[in-house]
Amino acid sequence: MVDAGGHRLEMILMGEGSPAVVFDAGMSGGMAGWTTARDCVALHTRTVIFERAGFGESEEGPSPRTAEQLTMELRTALRNAGVEFPVVLVGHSAGGMFSVVYTSLYPSDIAGLVLVDPATDSMYDHMRENDPARWENRSDPAAWAEGWNAPPGWVGQMEALPQSVEQFRDSWPLPDIPTVVLTALSPAGGYPLESAQDMLRWERFQSGLVARIPGAEQVVLPDANHGSILGETVLREKIVEVIARASGR
Repeated sequence: MVDAGGHRLEMILMGEGSPAVVFDAGMSGGMAGWTTARDCVALHTRTVIFERAGFGESEEGPSPRTAEQLTMELRTALRNAGVEFPVVLVGHSAGGMFSVVYTSLYPSDIAGLVLVDPATDSMYDHMRENDPARWENRSDPAAWAEGWNAPPGWVGQMEALPQSVEQFRDSWPLPDIPTVVLTALSPAGGYPLESAQDMLRWERFQSGLVARIPGAEQVVLPDANHGSILGETVLREKIVEVIARASGR
């Protein structure tokens, strides 16, 4: 449990070396999703997985739960845990959006980026315009999954989502650092990635994101979906590649 500026975050560190790799989960949080990738990457360098405030054993943090607030808390916790900067950030889904905001705010902290099926402002704009009722009730777990007992951290992040999207919009340009974007093309089975048409839109939005990042590489995975991408071998390989490029190996 590491102090993040008045509250503590649950954090697990494994491996030795630099740059360290910090894994940031999607909107629903969860360190467990990273364990396969983390176990492999920990053979090469130091790794960090964590639960954001209000998830797992992490204590709740102050509102609003915007991308900038999450960034400040993560930065504080990493420093208090003795993690050496700069690091490689690996962000999945909304964690990809949060990673972009972090990189914009503190570019000297970040040696490389791996964005794993990242959420984009374009996708959230589409959700708001095409499903306004769900968007207005976005912090109600029933709007997403009936009977889901959402962590308090998720509720706060969803309430602050419009602010986080605007902070993401203000994050350009990013520094010229090794960056890989991995894109899944199979429907995930739930909103908003349910159909082949949804996935074509998703790929288009992510390609637009890649075009905004200097020298970014996009890897498209036709057979992976938004969840299964975390277990893909190519994800682990690309993280190791970014480590090597960031360290000049």
